[in-house]
Amino acid sequence: MAAESIPPADGQEFHLRFLLINGGEFRMDFPCDSLVRDVKQAILDARPRELVEVQEKQAQPFPSRVEELRIVHLGRFLGDSKSLDECGFECGGDNVFAVHVTVRTASNRLDEVKDRISSRAPCHCGSCVVS
Repeated sequence: MAAESIPPADGQEFHLRFLLINGGEFRMDFPCDSLVRDVKQAILDARPRELVEVQEKQAQPFPSRVEELRIVHLGRFLGDSKSLDECGFECGGDNVFAVHVTVRTASNRLDEVKDRISSRAPCHCGSCVVS
């Protein structure tokens, strides 16, 4: 059930449990100095069976870039440049932190751009149309 982990250099590590939209999950461990970007890259490299199955059921390809993965903890999307420590995780010990992982599909990205555009003040040039 557990995907491969990045071996910690000092024996201390974060234990993460990734929850999926279909109720599935997988677990991975990371060194204390890991960034969110490192976590996403490790997921891409490990290609956890559980995440592959979710993508197949949705007729979506497995993500190929870290920007396509979203990790949510306590209702917040975690920024790629943040360390796990900065995100509120405690390194070491037996704590296992649950996070949600989702894949941003092409339609999700398009909706996000449309939302961003529609939230701006309307243009009055007469030729701009956002559908």
